[in-house]
Amino acid sequence: MRRVALRLAAASAVAVGVWGAARAPIPTSRPTPTTEVARELAVTLNVRNLVAAIYLGPRMLDTFLEVTVIVLAAVGMRHLAGGKGGPP
Repeated sequence: MRRVALRLAAASAVAVGVWGAARAPIPTSRPTPTTEVARELAVTLNVRNLVAAIYLGPRMLDTFLEVTVIVLAAVGMRHLAGGKGGPP
């Protein structure tokens, strides 16, 4: 009986959440200077996804440096661990 009550309470909570989400106003987006710059960058780089355009554009060097640091750290840890075998 308790299990049925918990399921009913969970289903009610989900129903109320869905009903509230359905009644919420739909946000509309207006072009801002930032989105316009990202859109121009996407056109310049011939990329459809604006997020990818941001990472391929100004953040490309930053991303490359982060990957380089991670690879160097992994190589250094492997060297400190004793090569291929790792710790005994």
